[in-house]
Amino acid sequence: MSLRITTWNVNGIRNPFSHHPWFGKTFQAMFDTLEADIVCIQELRIQKKDLKDDMVLVPGWDCFCTFPKHKKGYSGVAIYTRQSKCNPVNAEEGITGILVPPGRDGMTYLSLPSSESIGGYPKLSPEEATLLDSEGRCLILDFGAFILIGLYCPADTDPARDDIRIAFAAVVDERIRNLIEVEKRRVIVVGDMNIARDEIDNAAAKEIMMESNLDNYKDTPTRQILHNLLEPHTNGVMVDLCREFFPERRGMYTCWSVKENARPGNYGKRIDYVLCSSDMRTWFKEANIQEGLMGSDHCPVYGVISEKIIVGEREQYLLDIVNPPGLFVDGKRLPHKTAPKLKLSAQASSEYATRQNIRDMFSKVAAQPSSSLQAKKAPNTHPLSNTLGTSFATISGSTQYDPAISAPLGTTRELSSFHKSLPLVGPPAKRQKIVPSGPPGKKPVNATPKKSHGQQSLVSFFKKQTSTQESSTTSSEPSSSRQSPKGPSASISRTNIDAELQDVDSTQDSYIDEALTESGLIMPFQEGEGAFPFVDPIESKEKWSQLFTRPAVPRCEAHNEPCIRLITKKPGPNVGRAFWMCSRPLGPSGSKLTSGQAGEWRCNFFKWSSDKPKV
Repeated sequence: MSLRITTWNVNGIRNPFSHHPWFGKTFQAMFDTLEADIVCIQELRIQKKDLKDDMVLVPGWDCFCTFPKHKKGYSGVAIYTRQSKCNPVNAEEGITGILVPPGRDGMTYLSLPSSESIGGYPKLSPEEATLLDSEGRCLILDFGAFILIGLYCPADTDPARDDIRIAFAAVVDERIRNLIEVEKRRVIVVGDMNIARDEIDNAAAKEIMMESNLDNYKDTPTRQILHNLLEPHTNGVMVDLCREFFPERRGMYTCWSVKENARPGNYGKRIDYVLCSSDMRTWFKEANIQEGLMGSDHCPVYGVISEKIIVGEREQYLLDIVNPPGLFVDGKRLPHKTAPKLKLSAQASSEYATRQNIRDMFSKVAAQPSSSLQAKKAPNTHPLSNTLGTSFATISGSTQYDPAISAPLGTTRELSSFHKSLPLVGPPAKRQKIVPSGPPGKKPVNATPKKSHGQQSLVSFFKKQTSTQESSTTSSEPSSSRQSPKGPSASISRTNIDAELQDVDSTQDSYIDEALTESGLIMPFQEGEGAFPFVDPIESKEKWSQLFTRPAVPRCEAHNEPCIRLITKKPGPNVGRAFWMCSRPLGPSGSKLTSGQAGEWRCNFFKWSSDKPKV
């Protein structure tokens, strides 16, 4: 069986599942669709605490992750390996070796014995190494036959971070050369390197050269580092596999600008790679991009290693040498053989070992029948009634019985009689505790006929009670709540209160009328024209419509199509200012048509949407 290695910058580990064809899919289904055996994912954009079971506990797959140490929702690399075909024998986090291995407090990968480390570490100060490995940009897996390096190099979006970009690229170059030339190991590098190698790999190469005053496209530090690492440079030690299989292919881009809608016109750049050391060139039988798969601003890139390979002068099955010794023989897995779990595996971490046990615990509890409850269940009795009866019996035995609280809803006084007993003005009467007249534990004899034991309806609660019920409930009411309050406040009648409220309403109405008259929404009242002011409904509707209606979307001059509205984010006097532009995608050459010329791609229509930028 061959081995397929895929790299994909997903722009957020959950991002692909919001696009076709990944809607509602699982990670396992996505990996099967990619037909991959090793999947390297960049730009996870989560923290370690945000990992979920479906991300880590993928059936049939092992998972290795690295995250930024400080910045949240940024960077991150993960490598998934299909356990039925390949299992690494060692794993490291970071490119410099300065990070601490799991379970080895006080040590770094650099300080581990040579038998436990991968090797080839660059020479850096601890401060430099810590800075470069603090953003979660590299994972290294040792498969025995080769070492796999998964990368996410810093982008060139911020000139203030150019030093970090150059330093990281230089350290990657040094580590690869040390592994190949000093440690005599085969190396495969996959990932988003954020470097377009040649002019043929960047649709905007000419514009970039003009803006940067470059005579040679490769005359930048990071492009020069990548150019020197790859063949046919005299010092090259690696092969660019996609260019190896498609040396003159144009438009083989792997990344497109979402903001410019550049993917439909294939105006992009090739910054995602599958590289291998020169002595592995013949191992690969295929390499290509998958530009048709959506789900990110990047597309997957893959390389396929043949089932049988030449090692030295002897042909061997690939699976025999990309797994721990004795796991595969002649390309077939031996029964009852399992690969040891590496400590860097996310599935081996304490967090996920605990989560897995909790999940199993709940599944076991749910499967157990409640035999004890069934044994206690009485015949012809609903279990809920037994439970409620037991609970109420416990409550009644531990607390004093209060007939006023437990009286049926049918004995409740009418709401209107309750409100009539309250004073109009003055503090409310204190609530008095009602003590039953009879001895504890005995219910007082109720003169009213006994109601149904069923639950009372809401309608019965508001029905007018009989005179007997009213007199009985009224007589049990404290005398202080029935008496009118004494003092000056008691002389205020409801008529006076209603008059004051009417004065307040008329004052508010006069304020509203005055405001509407000034705004022109109603006509001013003139004597002799009628008892009420005249309001023109047509004019009022037009004014309200003008007030709340958004301006019409402009149309571009070349295509006469509705434009799209964007906001300026570039620092300067217009930052935050909105503008309109042609909604069509950018063309393959990136050049825009002049106004008045219709074409397939975007024209150069431009119009400011707001007069002033946001403050």
